Amino acid sequence: MNGKERRNRIYKMLREDGSVKIHDLSVQFYVTRETARRDLYELSQSENVKVVRGGAVLDMVNYETAYAKRLNTNIFAKESIAKIAVESIKDGDTIYLDYGTTCLQIAKELSHYKNLSIVTNSLPIVNYLYKFDDINVFVLGGDVRRNEESLYGDTAISTIKSLSFNIGFFSGSGLTVKSGLTNHHRGEATISRTAANQCEKIVACADSSKYGLVYQNRILNLEDIDTLVIDKLDQEQQEIFKGKSIDVRIAN
Repeated sequence: MNGKERRNRIYKMLREDGSVKIHDLSVQFYVTRETARRDLYELSQSENVKVVRGGAVLDMVNYETAYAKRLNTNIFAKESIAKIAVESIKDGDTIYLDYGTTCLQIAKELSHYKNLSIVTNSLPIVNYLYKFDDINVFVLGGDVRRNEESLYGDTAISTIKSLSFNIGFFSGSGLTVKSGLTNHHRGEATISRTAANQCEKIVACADSSKYGLVYQNRILNLEDIDTLVIDKLDQEQQEIFKGKSIDVRIAN
């Protein structure tokens, strides 16, 4: 395979997954890391590709929503979190997926499972999952929050209360011991809390940039969380969460 063919393959991978890692490209195409890094640089000169530390992502600068602008922020941490988060999933489970870019990465991991029923208020998650024949997708009705490409309101709340889930995945904008998982938008926080009440198991997912931040609207108290998946947390902080009977999983 010549360099042009390899770069075409890499660009196709970026279009499908949103990101690539230099290490993975080196292994997959049997080239050195320097060659992989050079391929990404050349793609960035002519395509909507942005080189980041450790790899590259699709450049989303032409998108207007806050959601799209966050898609590539801490992308590799979110991917690692998603891989760990889905480890307890079984084929046939019924799942609630909250809105947010971390939950979109979880959706990508769930696409490898069979016979799942997934409920979400996230339009990007719906747009990603609907193409998979083995996954039944149910989208909540309600008002559209364009900035976050999500749905909220009384219609969504009423629908959630009639449903039950084996497991729910939730992300947020802030995470602390005292305030739990919090976010910006009251309507979305209400959706998340309502969905959490219907879940047998609750998994909170946050990259480490969210730790220590507090926002106005609480999604989950620490007592609500069964498992916390985060990419980095020092030992003392881990022990605090474990003391709250939370299973802490570190996604390196």
